[in-house]
Amino acid sequence: ACIIHENQQVHHAIRRALDSHDTVEVEAAIYASAQFAARSKTFAISMCSKVASMIESLQTPVNMKLQLIPVLRHMHHDANTAAIVKTLCINLLPKYPSENFICVTLDSLTELSCATLVDIPDQVNLLIDYLQDPRTKVRVSVLKSLQILAEKGSHLWLVESVNSLISVAQTMRGDGHENSMMLKFILTLTKCPLIAGSKKEEGRILELCT
Repeated sequence: ACIIHENQQVHHAIRRALDSHDTVEVEAAIYASAQFAARSKTFAISMCSKVASMIESLQTPVNMKLQLIPVLRHMHHDANTAAIVKTLCINLLPKYPSENFICVTLDSLTELSCATLVDIPDQVNLLIDYLQDPRTKVRVSVLKSLQILAEKGSHLWLVESVNSLISVAQTMRGDGHENSMMLKFILTLTKCPLIAGSKKEEGRILELCT
């Protein structure tokens, strides 16, 4: 993909393979789609509707949908495509509430937000909602995503979101690993001058640590 990412023949071959009746060929095409979408704007834009329709199709097996969703994280080359993918992923969350689907979809939305930057505040708020999920696997996945967003764009976080996050953290009864992850990304946030300079947030963070 790093060498022939704009080769139209390869693009068509991958697209044809996605319609194959051979499961192994389709899974290989999904892998190839992710590699080419990451490098080719033309391929990503042209494949957006195809991948979306496969994910929404009732004929696509669930395990294949789980492989298709990560392809979407690379479709950020233009604002229009990124907005379509974001809407699709958000609509998938209530339709497929299993923990594997939730984790893969939230991870993809986080990667997409890091690429566009403008969607970081919305993604933070979405993750805060899922931080209250009763399933440990979902919470750990959310904490990893929050860490990525804190490292990538803590200056884009809204003060309201930080306050909501601290409130949720104070009510969490996770294990030591989850608490450690929570403190790690809050530490990352405090390195941002906008958050570190606020006496109110500073006081609430100290209260949480205590």
